[in-house]
Amino acid sequence: MDVKIREATIEDLPTIHQLQQICFQAEAKLYDNWEIRPLTETQEYLERIQKIVNFLVVEKDNQIIGSVRYIVKGNNCHIARLMVKTEYQGQGIATQLLLYVEQQVPNKIYNVFTGYENEHSLHLYHKVGYQDKWLENLGPNFSFVHLQKKAIDI
Repeated sequence: MDVKIREATIEDLPTIHQLQQICFQAEAKLYDNWEIRPLTETQEYLERIQKIVNFLVVEKDNQIIGSVRYIVKGNNCHIARLMVKTEYQGQGIATQLLLYVEQQVPNKIYNVFTGYENEHSLHLYHKVGYQDKWLENLGPNFSFVHLQKKAIDI
């Protein structure tokens, strides 16, 4: 699929926020929890963190169809809010976004997390080389799986 990945601008944040509200509904439904962080973050919050967090968008025909954010701290690159519009999922776009981050910040330890029952995300991360590192229990019905991929031996 012919897509373009680029750094997001401040003007992209309203679209990223809308996309996030749509894409993370499936996660909320999976856990019957509509207060998950991606759904409670405001556009103003995205504007504040854009000063320290890198946002990428993926476009098709000049329309934003996906996004991811990441921050580098020392040898670690923390990747979050990987999302692709439902109608474009399963076409390798999320994989392209992950690999693009790795190209932008090479030779790091890449860290991601997802809900323990999110089989789609877990499959994606495992497919591109992420390994389960630990389980973070957040209550009786919810845990995060933290995954990591080492690009270098540190």
